[in-house]
Amino acid sequence: MEENISPIFETSSFSSKNTYETTSETNNKKRGGRKFSMVWNHIIKGEELTRGRYKAICMYCKHEWSEGRPQKMRQHLASHCDKCPENVSHEFAKEVANEEILDDDEQIQNKDTKRVKVNQKQTNIYQHYDSTKITNSKQKEIDNALIKAFVCCNIAFAIIENPFFMDLLKMLCGGYIIPSRKKLGIELLEQELARTNLKVQKILEVTNNLTLGKY
Repeated sequence: MEENISPIFETSSFSSKNTYETTSETNNKKRGGRKFSMVWNHIIKGEELTRGRYKAICMYCKHEWSEGRPQKMRQHLASHCDKCPENVSHEFAKEVANEEILDDDEQIQNKDTKRVKVNQKQTNIYQHYDSTKITNSKQKEIDNALIKAFVCCNIAFAIIENPFFMDLLKMLCGGYIIPSRKKLGIELLEQELARTNLKVQKILEVTNNLTLGKY
């Protein structure tokens, strides 16, 4: 019996020959002690940039990434790929909606940053508030409410880095870790988009005699 060949493609700087790997080999292959994410089953793996990092192309719409990052590729399949099969898109939408988002700025409470420091003599804005920690569920609840407010009220994402707005958030909840502009405008937005798409799908599944008209 012939071995099933996956569409995963690699190029080498030492050879002009195209090399293909089986899906089982790819799933079991470890680089740096880590396994490849399952999202790679739907992505064409291209040239290796550094150890364990590759260029990538969407198997369905041929969208290209200069570096294939699993989180970005999951978001693409969940909400942005028009040619992705519905069942695949649905599964990745659930993953995106529930995945844990890590922010490089989440340790900001313990150090000064450019976002809150005008000069070296200025104290950290967080030093004036109660640093009582809140639960992860409460953090996510506030994150969800925050991104909805920004989108529905058409508030510029840059406002999240305004010291006066940060001051307001800390007064409302001293233990809340304020997301960076990048996390708010990209990661939290992608999560909310995935949750919204899932809700729309559920509504359509139970809706009968649905018609689309011009008026």
